Amino acid sequence: MCPPEENDDVNVDPEELAARYVLAQEDGEALDLDDLASQLPDDSSRHELRQLVADAGALAGLMPVQVRPGVLLAGRYRVLREVGSGGMGKVFEADDTQLQRRVAVKVLATMGNATFDPAEQFRREAQSLAALQHPNIVAIHEMAQDGDVAFMVMDLVQGQPLHRVIENARKSLGSSSLEKAPCWSSPSP
Repeated sequence: MCPPEENDDVNVDPEELAARYVLAQEDGEALDLDDLASQLPDDSSRHELRQLVADAGALAGLMPVQVRPGVLLAGRYRVLREVGSGGMGKVFEADDTQLQRRVAVKVLATMGNATFDPAEQFRREAQSLAALQHPNIVAIHEMAQDGDVAFMVMDLVQGQPLHRVIENARKSLGSSSLEKAPCWSSPSP
């Protein structure tokens, strides 16, 4: 992350900072949440950052996903294989038996901690994703539930996970090259 400059008008996003904090924690790095919060312009944004980090911590109490290859979800999506996993659950490649196409199915992990509602976070993620249209953002087709299994259906994107692309780039360029890369940001409208 690039340090803010004195006359920098770029808005810092609490969700981006929360993701950086959580990823750093998973990698064993110690980031100071107060330092990150100080980059935000107002108390509301700082509160949002702290809430997002707290929510991510509560997600650690989620139970493993009980879906496996061969399962038919909602009478329509035949799970073929796991393609990824994260804090909220797992992503599977599936066959949409009605439309005869391959899709990605993100399955929410079941609740192990009653103090946090991951289904609400999952719903917000689905709504946010559905509101976006861009060639570099997967389209969401459906959010559904089959018994105790909450899931969303998205475009299936072939390729390597982002963490592997970054890992390979570090190996080929050397980690110091990536750490010293210039800061890039979008111009403000």
